[in-house]
Amino acid sequence: MNKTVIASLIGVLWIGLTHAQMEKYTYKRALANLDKGWNEVELPPEIFKNLNSHWSDIRIYGINAAGDTVEAPYLFREKKEEGKLDRISFKELNATTREGSQYLTLSMPDSLEVNQLQLNLSENNFDARVDVEGSQDQKEWYSIVQDQRILAIQNDQTRYRYTTLKFPTAKYRFLRLRIQGMKPTEVRVEAFKAGSESGKYWNFEPQSITSSSAEGKRSLLEFDLDEEYPISFIQLGAYEDYDFHRKVTIKCLRDSIKTEKGWKYRYRNLTAGVLSSLEENRYEFPMQVTGRVQVLVENRDNAPLTLQVKRVGSHVNTLITRIDQPADYFLVYGWSKASSPSYDIAHFSDTVSEVKEQIGVGEEQVQPKEEKEQLNPLITDQKWLWAVMILVILILGGLTLKMIQNPK
Repeated sequence: MNKTVIASLIGVLWIGLTHAQMEKYTYKRALANLDKGWNEVELPPEIFKNLNSHWSDIRIYGINAAGDTVEAPYLFREKKEEGKLDRISFKELNATTREGSQYLTLSMPDSLEVNQLQLNLSENNFDARVDVEGSQDQKEWYSIVQDQRILAIQNDQTRYRYTTLKFPTAKYRFLRLRIQGMKPTEVRVEAFKAGSESGKYWNFEPQSITSSSAEGKRSLLEFDLDEEYPISFIQLGAYEDYDFHRKVTIKCLRDSIKTEKGWKYRYRNLTAGVLSSLEENRYEFPMQVTGRVQVLVENRDNAPLTLQVKRVGSHVNTLITRIDQPADYFLVYGWSKASSPSYDIAHFSDTVSEVKEQIGVGEEQVQPKEEKEQLNPLITDQKWLWAVMILVILILGGLTLKMIQNPK
């Protein structure tokens, strides 16, 4: 058998194997307008509830004009907003105290913009206010930040510090800070230009929001989603107009068990932090697929807050795939035993360029499974089965006895 025949047989076997592999996935979606080269496929959030726990059962298969099945490699990408924080060097000109307020004047580089100041104060407990002004000549000053609160709490129950000043991007030769509402203390200032690379996000609408005061001076808020979706952030708020600072724990539904007394729900921790009137109260965590979220707030000796869910969602997930030959391509998924694919492009992700975006993903289709023909036993009545077994035993017993009596 020559090498050509062997290669042909191997090719036929590989195509058959790939086609058989494709049929093991429960779901498929058609991919339209895939061009040769690099393409970006946005994964619909609805598919995640049908993936296995490791998300290793995603494949892109194509069927070419000859009816052969080909597999396209891909890279998994998360379209998160990437924050950047550039530190700005400056010179502190002077620090003075006048009429109970502390003043600091900073000399900034001519060509650099700033939109964030971090104050590091030596005190552990304070509640103060800060004004920030800008000037080009130290004669005429313009307001940048007015009456922004900074706070630090340190005791046996909590440890909290909020001393970041955020404001619209400014470009002044000089900055002047006025700190009031606390005794003069040592202050170290850091200046930054904060920016970010834009991300892309899914937002989901909370349904059936319920809130209650739980035992032990705690408040509980629960809400459902339309269906199970991947979530990676939640933003909370409160309707109260006074300042507050509470510990918060966020959980998601892991599974449920039906008992004689009804359904019993088990939750998994997503994250924990602080719910504060000073902050945006946006909590991020590793992406988790769920249909119900629970928020637990520690009130201690304070009145319960009227909580609100401002936003819940996740960053968009995409596949960067390389198409080498024309074919009708499909996104397939939904196989619990599938292992993670191993593609060469995972080692050369930096070489990906000129990616075509927004590839259309079709509606979800359930792939038909081949039903194996069930072979029924020849004898289904147990009485006849026992009769046949007894007859066989008698025949074997008779033959055995005959052989003993006539050894020759």
